[in-house]
Amino acid sequence: MNEKEIIFSELHQVYIIISSLDESYDDYVSSLEVLTKNELTLTEIIGRLLEEARRRQDRDQLREKKPQEESLWSNAYTVRKCFSCGDRGHIARFCKKGRQQNTV
Repeated sequence: MNEKEIIFSELHQVYIIISSLDESYDDYVSSLEVLTKNELTLTEIIGRLLEEARRRQDRDQLREKKPQEESLWSNAYTVRKCFSCGDRGHIARFCKKGRQQNTV
């Protein structure tokens, strides 16, 4: 069997790459439709795809970090109990009852 070399034009290669992307890239592919045929070069598409892959990787890393950050800040938004009067919703240094008792 002889192997024959098939040569595709650059534009055809671009279309092959774009059509081989999975469904998660549908919005990205739609954004490429505004490009002219002169802008749809193999180098341009590969560069844009690498940039998109980096952006998605960064987004995924941020999503992984969020639960950790939420646990750090969760204590900041809990309802505090005053050590001076025992009521909830404020802390001792802002306690009006504690100040009144100390001044009497």
